[in-house]
Amino acid sequence: MNVSNNKASNKKRPSFWRNQSLVALWTGQGLSSLGTGIYQAGLAWEVVHITGPHLLWVPFLSLRLYQ
Repeated sequence: MNVSNNKASNKKRPSFWRNQSLVALWTGQGLSSLGTGIYQAGLAWEVVHITGPHLLWVPFLSLRLYQ
């Protein structure tokens, strides 16, 4: 049986949750993406509300929402 007593192999890798800067970055990016999606949906809703539900808006708005 080959048992290695190497300290480097016994170290645990650093956890994602322990790196506060990385957690803050990913949290901020996630919230920003969520906010962008809500904004785009609200903007599309407002365009349809102001101009009326014209069929010409459907392709433009659907492409814009899923960009």
